[in-house]
Amino acid sequence: MPRCLLGVLFVSSLCAASAVSVARAQVATILIEPEVPVTTLPIQAVVAGNLLGTPVLQARPAVFDGTDYRIELELGPDPFGAPAVEIPFFAKVDLPAPPDGGRYGVEVVGVLDDTEIPLGSTEVFVDTGATISIGSSFGGPFGERQVVAGEQPLAFAVEGIASCPALFDTLFIEGRTVVVPVARYCAILPPGPSPFRFELETPDALGPGTWRFEVRDAFGRAWGETELVVLEPTPRVGGGRFQVDVSWQDFGGNGGVGLPAQPPSDESTLFWFFAPDNQELTVKVLDGCGVNGHYWVFGAATTNVGYQILVTDTETGAEWTTFNPLGTLSPAIADVEAFPCDTGAAR
Repeated sequence: MPRCLLGVLFVSSLCAASAVSVARAQVATILIEPEVPVTTLPIQAVVAGNLLGTPVLQARPAVFDGTDYRIELELGPDPFGAPAVEIPFFAKVDLPAPPDGGRYGVEVVGVLDDTEIPLGSTEVFVDTGATISIGSSFGGPFGERQVVAGEQPLAFAVEGIASCPALFDTLFIEGRTVVVPVARYCAILPPGPSPFRFELETPDALGPGTWRFEVRDAFGRAWGETELVVLEPTPRVGGGRFQVDVSWQDFGGNGGVGLPAQPPSDESTLFWFFAPDNQELTVKVLDGCGVNGHYWVFGAATTNVGYQILVTDTETGAEWTTFNPLGTLSPAIADVEAFPCDTGAAR
């Protein structure tokens, strides 16, 4: 593919000197919009110039072969006759987003009958954009993680590969969206890929629910986006009436509270002790009032550490509790008379 570059995005007239006489190109430019696109953004090539005695009828859809783009302009016969005059042309062509970031060639050819006429070429550098990942204490992208609501701001990181990345403002919150504003400050062109990582934290603690994180450039274009589920530290089940608290102790004398492994359903919730992907205990509260006049508590654990479950009726303050001694294989939990339905007082 011919490579006749003038600067970064403009093709010199020397590039067209080899064209056949039927379409002698005087000036041809190829402009990529945006200048450094991200793989998730539409890419547009603007091709403009003058052809001597040959009009451009239309631009065909761009073809991408995995390495280069090819843009074909259909040419027509001279509508004016001799002497030939310069006929300006202007065409916009959408380029398919490549699967990965990198440098790709862009070739423009004119097609008249069976004749192909090279009109110019350039290159486009495509960013991979930015990926959002949670802080090192959890690891992995937000989309694969859930955190428990706390009283402190959430530490996280934005990392990826981009051209001349920089934070141009402090991050801010719009509704339930955390926005990270980024920009490109390139002292040298053409830009090249540069790995980056920004260590950040939210302005305030995030409340329970689903939060969206967006990395935007100065033009409002999204480099990367994802969601994070923030869980209640003490989930509620049984239609939201019963709060479940869990504490544990291991053989090394370490202890803590059980944390929810996922958002609770209407009736049950799941806890972890040591790692979010290692679930230890499930607790369920069912409404058995129509059967025996009681709320039922069920549970199961796959552990032999010591733990205590405390279920609280948030309407009456009544409590139900059970305890598994350290070193004991946890038995199944089934109490079909945990809370009387008339007063809610646990037995």
